[in-house]
Order: sequence, then C-alpha cells, then structure tokens
Amino acid sequence: MDKKVLHLPIKWRWLKQIINGNKIWEYRKMSHYYNVRLYNKDQSFRNYDEIWLRAGYRKDSPLVKIEWFGWTIATWEGERCYAFDVHRIISKHNLPKSQHKRTRGKE
Repeated sequence: MDKKVLHLPIKWRWLKQIINGNKIWEYRKMSHYYNVRLYNKDQSFRNYDEIWLRAGYRKDSPLVKIEWFGWTIATWEGERCYAFDVHRIISKHNLPKSQHKRTRGKE
C-alpha cells in the first residue's frame, strides 16, 4: 500500500529550525490550494501518513519526512491559517553535511 503524503514546499531557514527542534508547527494560509489538499469533495478531512517538507523543487533538494499528526486552525501573523504539527521527524534526506550532526533525540 502506498503512503499518502502531503507535500509542502518550505524555505531552508524554516526547515533548519524544524530539524533543530526550534520550530514544531508549520503554518499555511487558508486558501483554495490547501483546502483541496486537506478536504475531500464531501468536506470530510483527508488523512495522510506523512508530511514531506522540501526546501526547493528539485529531487535532490533538502527533504524532511514528518509523521502525520493532522492539523488545526490557528492565527498566525493576524490571519487564520492551517497549522501542521511537525515535531516528529521520521527521516532526513539531501541535507548539507553540517546539518546531519544537528539532530535531536526521540521525544
């Protein structure tokens, strides 16, 4: 069975903070783009197995795979948005060598 993956592009500076454990939520503005990815046509919630955060659009761009814990609605910078729990890293790929040593233990 294939895993259901939510792909989220992210800037490298934010991805580094997630890797280092300083950022545990990823926010996205509420928009049609994300509504389509989070809701089924009958307005039920879509479920995923993992979130893949990629800093860039190339196949060899830094990638962090996160365990799916769902999402909530939050306020960020004065706007309602989707907030994804990104605290549980499954694996990291294509990171610069300096980032491989900066990992946190299992929570």
